[in-house]
Amino acid sequence: MRKTLTVLLAAAILLMLPCCNKKELHMGINAEITAIDVQSYKLVLRDADASAVVFGEVCEVNCRKAAERGQIIYVDYKKEKGPVEIDFGELKVGDYIIMSMYDSEKDKLQSGNASVEQIQLATQRLG
Repeated sequence: MRKTLTVLLAAAILLMLPCCNKKELHMGINAEITAIDVQSYKLVLRDADASAVVFGEVCEVNCRKAAERGQIIYVDYKKEKGPVEIDFGELKVGDYIIMSMYDSEKDKLQSGNASVEQIQLATQRLG
C-alpha cells in the first residue's frame, strides 16, 4: 500500500512539472507579410484573418533566431513534400506565413521586439 501511494505521489508530481514551466509555445499564428527587411531579418506583419487581433494592422517581428536555426520552412501540400528548409530571402511581401513563438515573445508584439521561433511559408508557390 505504501509503495503504491509513493508511486502515485511521484506520478502526480511529474505530471504537474510542465505546469510550472512558463515558456508556453504558441504554434499556428497566421500572418500576412506586408514588408521585409532582409538585412536585419525583420518582417512587418498583419493578421491573416480579419477577425483575429494578434498583430493588428502593422507589427514588426525579429526572425533572426529562426533563420539561424534553420527554422524557416516550406511544406508542399500538393506534392506531400516537406518540410524543406528555405532562406529568409525567399519570403515575399504578400506571402502568408504560420509562426511559432513563445508566450513571453507574444507579449512583446506591439513594441516591435518580438522574436519568432519558427516560420512556415503557407503560400503554396515553391516546388
